[in-house]
Amino acid sequence: MFEVIINKNKYSIKTDEKNTLFEVNGTSFNTKIADLTGGAYSVSSAEKNTKLYLLNAVFSEKKLTILINGKTYIARVKDNHDILLEKMGMSIKKSGVVKELRAPMPGLVLDVLVKEGQTVSKNSSLLILEAMKMENVLKNNVSVCIKKILIKKGGEVEKNQPLILFK
Repeated sequence: MFEVIINKNKYSIKTDEKNTLFEVNGTSFNTKIADLTGGAYSVSSAEKNTKLYLLNAVFSEKKLTILINGKTYIARVKDNHDILLEKMGMSIKKSGVVKELRAPMPGLVLDVLVKEGQTVSKNSSLLILEAMKMENVLKNNVSVCIKKILIKKGGEVEKNQPLILFK
């Protein structure tokens, strides 16, 4: 599943393994995508055939600039990982600062691996959450300083419950 934002419009997109069946905001399309030359692509379905050009791609920002029918569009793509991080409260806000970690699912806190006031680097393990008989190590996606820990070892948490606040 992907989420694509084009000119402030949000589209939820699901594809099959072969990328021939697309579901856009709940509507399904049988689609064929052909890679032409020079950044050009042909996208065809029973309803329409469209040629698009990939003008620019900034993969680190998941941002594409495409040209369709003489109009330029900027598309920002969020994959499953980005969407999960947002649900966990670990997305980078417009200010560029991560403010908190939220529980991605209900569970039991097996261990808290950080302390208040501690600065942790990107991808550090913050806590271990048991959910559905599986241990899940929750990590941060940027360097942060731990402001406040809102949970304790052995405590139960609900989905989206704030767990740790960052400075």
